[in-house]
Amino acid sequence: MNDTLRRVWNANRTAAAASQRAIPTGVDMNAVSWFGPKFAAFLGPAEVAVRSSQARLNQNRAAPGTPREKNVKLSMRSAVGVLSLLAGLCLAGPDLHVMRDGDAKVFQSSIGQRELKGVANSGSWTKLEGHPLGDGWFRNYSSGGDSWIIQWRGYYEGLIKTNAAAGESWNIDANDACLQPAVATMASVGSTVTVPAGTFDDCVMVTFVGNCADGGTQSVTFAPDVGIIAWTEQSIMGPRTFELQSAQIGGAVYPVPFEGIKVSTRLNDVAFQAGPTARIEISGAIINDSPDAVTLIHSSGQLYDATITDLNGSGMILSQWSHGRFFTMAFVNKTIAPGDTLSYDFSMDVKDNAGNNLPAGTYVLTWWSTGNKAFGGKTTFTVDP
Repeated sequence: MNDTLRRVWNANRTAAAASQRAIPTGVDMNAVSWFGPKFAAFLGPAEVAVRSSQARLNQNRAAPGTPREKNVKLSMRSAVGVLSLLAGLCLAGPDLHVMRDGDAKVFQSSIGQRELKGVANSGSWTKLEGHPLGDGWFRNYSSGGDSWIIQWRGYYEGLIKTNAAAGESWNIDANDACLQPAVATMASVGSTVTVPAGTFDDCVMVTFVGNCADGGTQSVTFAPDVGIIAWTEQSIMGPRTFELQSAQIGGAVYPVPFEGIKVSTRLNDVAFQAGPTARIEISGAIINDSPDAVTLIHSSGQLYDATITDLNGSGMILSQWSHGRFFTMAFVNKTIAPGDTLSYDFSMDVKDNAGNNLPAGTYVLTWWSTGNKAFGGKTTFTVDP
């Protein structure tokens, strides 16, 4: 742990200890211990985590005042009492978590796409894969006037204090190894953030100082009722930001469908022979059939992007048009008047990002505008032996 992280961590422990509350009347101390705003409960993702008559949980890690268990003993006879107690404590706070089984989000960065998806539910818990704070079980948790997004790590780990004031810090220990431990800080609240999936109001951004010099998540941005819309992570090549490109959350779809907008996608051929000179010529068009002008706002000189994925494979990105390219850092606006068309004409080699010829097979080419409205389309093509 570096010196800065250690100083903030120790300061948080001191502040948390000072906020320790009295034990509520009628709570069985054999069942729970009360530290600050949270009850030390054992309601795990798929079961009540009672391993024996005295379940022992990582006694020397949690600071009082954080939603973690410390030195807690839970007897079998009191498990039912804990279940009933928590039913009144786990109230809905600011919903920045949102996702459930079957929900999915696609994030875009200069190095490719990432998917965040819900793969299982257990009560109010959701198992998420592709999470920037580490895969695992997540849920909202509210008690004592505070609201959290918590992660199950054999105990409750409070990751995001959703109602924190700007500048407030707390300690976390997430499933991501670079955030074991880390200090989280509410960097901003109430901001308006634009990503390819849309513009979102009342967003919050949480930053993280962890233990990896060239890795780990640095910040995550949340929007109410949508959840994560962006994050930045460190790498040996410097920071890289992932922004929400599209999402399906419950019955909601992002970006919100725009009435009157049509897209078309044309290739110079539908079958290609692999080789050093094979190129795909792409013509993508956005047609505005609505009565209103539509403006695309780009945060850089990159106006569009495209990927090639294997139709019958894992869906992994094999080639991306923006791979290895650099773009001017300047805002660019493109306005499509009613009845007009905005066209993008570009080409891609029939190769992967490493320069290898694509093997024989069927592939999906997807393109989209990279502005505040992610209009785009997709089509298939084949590579012959």
